[in-house]
Amino acid sequence: MKKFILLVAVSGTFIMCKKGEATASDLENTLQSADSTVSATSEKLNDIGDKANAALDSANVKIKDFENAKNEVKDKIENTPKMVDSLSEKISNVALESKTEKKDSVKKIRKSWLMFRRRK
Repeated sequence: MKKFILLVAVSGTFIMCKKGEATASDLENTLQSADSTVSATSEKLNDIGDKANAALDSANVKIKDFENAKNEVKDKIENTPKMVDSLSEKISNVALESKTEKKDSVKKIRKSWLMFRRRK
């Protein structure tokens, strides 16, 4: 009976040591797995952060382009009335000059007609 109890005690000790070793290796494997998962997650987060920064930079560039385009359109809209006024002045000057020339030519024709009639 003593031998049997001693055999059970020694066997239990060996089994407990084996379980401890198995638990330690399982724990080590779990830690390595968790570490690789954390590393992969960290890489993914860095990648997402880089993509987000690139998108923000692109958005900032597009916003600046839109602002520049808006300013150009504003300038053109503000300059259009000035150009129209300038063209209107030029057109009115041309119209007045042509009217004056027509009047002068009509006067010349009348004078020459009168001169012609006087000769007769």
